[in-house]
Amino acid sequence: MNKKARVLTCAALLTAMSTTAFAAEATDTSAELNDLKARLAALEQRIDAQDKALKASEEELAKYRKNTAAAPAKSKNDDWKFYGDARIRAIQSDGDDSFHFQQRVRLNLEKRIGKNATFRVRDILVNENTMGDSGSYSYADGTKLTTSDGKDTTNKIDNAYVQFDSLGSDPILKNTMLKIGRFGHDFGTTGYWASKGSLGMYDGVEFETRLNKFTIGGGFGDWGGGKAHSNDYISVTSAGKASIKQGSDSKGTTTNKLEKNYFVKLGYTPSSATRFQLWHIHELRGKYSPTDYSVTGLGLVQKLGDNFTLAADYSKNMAVSGNPQGTVAVLTYKGASYNKPHSYGVSLYYIDVDKFNVANTLTKSVNIPTNDNRGIGLGFSYILSKDIRADFLTEFDMEKKSTGEKIGNYYRAQLSLRF
Repeated sequence: MNKKARVLTCAALLTAMSTTAFAAEATDTSAELNDLKARLAALEQRIDAQDKALKASEEELAKYRKNTAAAPAKSKNDDWKFYGDARIRAIQSDGDDSFHFQQRVRLNLEKRIGKNATFRVRDILVNENTMGDSGSYSYADGTKLTTSDGKDTTNKIDNAYVQFDSLGSDPILKNTMLKIGRFGHDFGTTGYWASKGSLGMYDGVEFETRLNKFTIGGGFGDWGGGKAHSNDYISVTSAGKASIKQGSDSKGTTTNKLEKNYFVKLGYTPSSATRFQLWHIHELRGKYSPTDYSVTGLGLVQKLGDNFTLAADYSKNMAVSGNPQGTVAVLTYKGASYNKPHSYGVSLYYIDVDKFNVANTLTKSVNIPTNDNRGIGLGFSYILSKDIRADFLTEFDMEKKSTGEKIGNYYRAQLSLRF
């Protein structure tokens, strides 16, 4: 029984006493009872006032707790996120007596803007040189500017975009994502043709709408930034004035750029074990690249039991005579996860890609040479500790498809870490 209830009970008893036989007693006793009742009434008023004050205090405390509980979430939402990764590679191919090293560092910044938008930017710093070679060497030979095999350090902002996760309350707009700026692409499921995880450099707009088991996407942009102009040359006038001119890839190699274009993607996920992607990308205009691209592809990912996963891609470039094709399949046992120390994965690769099927060698994530190439590959990955991964990859008995030349084996070891 609380304090107020006890007081009211006492008051009721005293009132009853004052109106029964006890009231017949001496006058002074009756006066004392009346005085006590008055004091109890005053005490009741004070208790009522205290109850109101306590209730107001409890409401203020609840409001304060609500505000202080929401404040950290708001602060976290407004904070910049920083994360990145680093990788060191050593590469050797048959017929080459040198190891080639590549060091890469990628730094990411991310900030949530409002409820539905996120800004992301990524800087990629790469240095690739033969052992003992500190950089590239350029020299003029007549009217040509020639660069040696050594490569300077490159530093690029390969991602800088705003992503809207939802465009409205309408059922379709609510499930539509819009991306504007510089970003990367996934075309297919193996990553052999393009993978947004490897490199961005696509300047444009992309949308994707989720409809039950389907995703529909598309957009337009320019991928010219993904590859530097090749075969630059020096022009010398009759007066002896020299200038460097931007050239195109006159050799017609698979390093051709894919420039202004539009694309469409259709995804279908009938179950958690199966996923398809049908895609098409069409180049509208190429300013520097002599080769056109109008490529259609189909990709599949299929889980096979608990431990095996098959990923496969097929694509065809219909803008080039002969319709260069590409077929890549990757069968993986288990899988190495950065979050699971001592986890591992073993992958078997089948690669058969014609020259001019792929536009840009910088967007590959399949990790084994695929351009103008036929071969069988093997990869092994192991997590040394959380966020540290070791990989060994090799491709056997490679063949240059455009010439039929046997180019031997390819070997690569690398160490990667996240932070």
